[in-house]
Amino acid sequence: MLTSLGLLLVVATAAFVAWPLLSPAALKASPRIVATTNRNARRELELARHKALAAIREAEFDHATGKLSDEDYAVLRAELEQNALAVLAVE
Repeated sequence: MLTSLGLLLVVATAAFVAWPLLSPAALKASPRIVATTNRNARRELELARHKALAAIREAEFDHATGKLSDEDYAVLRAELEQNALAVLAVE
């Protein structure tokens, strides 16, 4: 009897706590969730931009130190610039 009363109390408490989270109004996207999503997307874009520009700088360094030939550098640079422009176009 005591165990079933305790179980009923736990279920009632869980339902009481979960109700506001599962109500139809709460299931609509709140401005806080949208703002967080936008902030995360912005951070991802900034990280992608940083990586694209770092890759270009690294290719320039490798070319300057002789690790990349002129032909390889030209091909790699064009590809990296295209990737960087694609990232910048999203912003």
